[in-house]
Amino acid sequence: MPKKKEIKEYRKTKLGRPSKYDNPETKALILDHIRSGKSLGKIAKIENMPSVNRMSQMLWDDIEFKRGYYQAKQHAMDIFCEEIQDIADDCKSNSAPEVQKAKLQIDTRKWIASKLMPALYGEHVMIDSLIKTEVSIEDNQLQQIVNAVKGKLALEQKDIGLIEMDKEVDD
Repeated sequence: MPKKKEIKEYRKTKLGRPSKYDNPETKALILDHIRSGKSLGKIAKIENMPSVNRMSQMLWDDIEFKRGYYQAKQHAMDIFCEEIQDIADDCKSNSAPEVQKAKLQIDTRKWIASKLMPALYGEHVMIDSLIKTEVSIEDNQLQQIVNAVKGKLALEQKDIGLIEMDKEVDD
């Protein structure tokens, strides 16, 4: 009966023939297609390209390929955002279908960019809040607070040289 160590070592070796797609040239070609804005589905339809599942497995297995993939996606998002302006400028027609088509293309590119690169192209939400509180204070307490604030203000002004506190009065 084989020992556990032998079984683990056996499982580390890949079974079957090596993939014809597991080479630097194919990976570079895939990354070029991604940089140009193509999806994995469109790349898979190109002749001599791996399937979507195989490319996903390549991303899972190869950390360098995955890093290149994310850089290519960032480049593709920059191109998408540049295309938005081109689509808007090229829509010279006043027909409703053409305008709707351009609007859909623009909105789709904006949505994809905002989801894949939210730090650059996402919506920035600002939260503004106003908290109202009511404080009940008596006149003598208010006078003590005002005197304390005046005393602190006078000390600060003295520290920066705006007033002199211990002036001697000549008789």
